[in-house]
Amino acid sequence: MLLMGAAWSLRPAEVDPATPAEAMAWATRQDHPANMDQCHFNLSDEVTQLPEATCRSDPSRSPDVVIWGDSHALAWQPLGWEIARVEHGSAVGFTLDACPPIADYARFRADFPRHGAKCRRLNELAMGYLASHRVKTLIMGARWLTSLQSTDPERVARAATPRNEGEALAAGLAKALADISPKVGRIILMAPSPQ
Repeated sequence: MLLMGAAWSLRPAEVDPATPAEAMAWATRQDHPANMDQCHFNLSDEVTQLPEATCRSDPSRSPDVVIWGDSHALAWQPLGWEIARVEHGSAVGFTLDACPPIADYARFRADFPRHGAKCRRLNELAMGYLASHRVKTLIMGARWLTSLQSTDPERVARAATPRNEGEALAAGLAKALADISPKVGRIILMAPSPQ
């Protein structure tokens, strides 16, 4: 079914139908929510506040479905929008590239040195929102395995092992879940996607 949907979205002038691998690659690159540029934080964006009401599935309602995480969480926006539609509510995404929904997460990136601070800020804002609003459904997602890879020179110098990074990731996720689970109706934690 995915292949069929991808084929329907292709424009013959842009993709040669005789090359299915190229057609699928093109369709995959185009597969993102229409509001991504306005409602998702990319690596170069400053994070000062959560997305505006225009980023909600129903801008006139307070969101009772929240999608939180990195761009892999953003990919679950259609699920969040559908849950909100079925439950007569509204949905919103709190997403930032390479930023898993983990308390105190601050991965160093040499290519974007301020990313750790931005990620911490988004996660603080998201956790604050979840603590102060009635949210029925929270969808949490990330490219979890990437979150284990550190490019922090100090961590590399200390010979941080994947196990230690994994333990830190698990502890941060456990803290986030402990802090928000009493305030949220249900939490859907998306397992790792194939990588």
